Amino acid sequence: ADNLIVLGGTGAVSAETLTHIQDWCPGAGEHVFRGKVSTDVKLPELGASIVTLTFEGTGSFTASTHDVNGTQVSLLVNQTGAYSGVQAFNLDGKSASTLKIEGDGAWVARVQPLAAAPAWDVTGSTTGTGDTVIRLGAAREDNVTLALASADGKQFTVYANKADGSWAGTFTGPSDAILPKDATLLRVEADGAWTITKK
Repeated sequence: ADNLIVLGGTGAVSAETLTHIQDWCPGAGEHVFRGKVSTDVKLPELGASIVTLTFEGTGSFTASTHDVNGTQVSLLVNQTGAYSGVQAFNLDGKSASTLKIEGDGAWVARVQPLAAAPAWDVTGSTTGTGDTVIRLGAAREDNVTLALASADGKQFTVYANKADGSWAGTFTGPSDAILPKDATLLRVEADGAWTITKK
């Protein structure tokens, strides 16, 4: 049969079933929350993390983190219509208490440690679609020139952070950008496909 994935032995499940299993059975260190209306999600004590957010509604959708006093710590998403992307939070070591979801429509939030984000060794190119978080590993000896390109020529933004979560730079593509040697994380905000290439 088409689209079957072998799990071991002679057993196989469809790709759709595997996705369903992964969605409802989070791995170690993962926390999955879901709903259909605006919700304040109580978060466990977490370090630096990523959250994969999906929203199937047609109206406005906002996701933000808040501290124990209810003060907003970071605005992760604020847009209209369906959304699927990855955002980072708790980069400064302070643990957010609540993930606030505002939107009428089915949504899922999969929270994982920052280490679950894809890694790039800053050689060749890295590509993606939409909002993404990329780990760069250890700091480099020198600054690096990057070429930021999008498939449709649309503008997109790349934020760089240092190991302690502090800001290291903001770059707007399509363009070239100088990546500071001490940047260890990239956060891409884009509506479509993009490519980042070391020059």
